Amino acid sequence: MYERGEASIEVEVSRLQAWTENADVDLYGRNGDIGLIREFRDDRSQRIALMRFVRTAVAIMAALGGVPALIVILELLGIIHPVR
Repeated sequence: MYERGEASIEVEVSRLQAWTENADVDLYGRNGDIGLIREFRDDRSQRIALMRFVRTAVAIMAALGGVPALIVILELLGIIHPVR
């Protein structure tokens, strides 16, 4: 965290610029390194993609397994009588 000192304006602006440049390297990376911002965004997009995949997979499994199971249950209860 940057704390303002008691020096002249020029010195304090120079210190602030140096701190900002170092923070920029940490956040955005340097020479091909990924920074914290890119790492966070990549991780977040991977989690979102995984959740979408899981939701889609569960919906497909429910549709493929749930409808036949519902028909069998309704047959056993005598509510429906399939034509054979």
